[in-house]
Amino acid sequence: MRGPDRISVSWVGGNLLQGGNEDAGYLANSLSDGASNIALALSINGNDTLDKTNKIIPADPDQNSVQPEIGAKDIGTFTYYIGYVTQTPKKATSGR
Repeated sequence: MRGPDRISVSWVGGNLLQGGNEDAGYLANSLSDGASNIALALSINGNDTLDKTNKIIPADPDQNSVQPEIGAKDIGTFTYYIGYVTQTPKKATSGR
């Protein structure tokens, strides 16, 4: 069994950073009173290093995927990780 082909993400008041750089796929807030200097990132594992081997870029046809853990009655559980990314930790805010 294979993981889902794509993950679709909707984040109200935010935006998905595009492009072919290391920031592609980060979910950044765009509200004036929202979180600043910080973004969310999706990953296929809990590594503390986020790179092309584990980062999920939503809607990217070549995005990384996870294999399901098959449990009772052939029910599959997919585990994804959500992390916070910032280049300026002392300036990151959670917003109002």
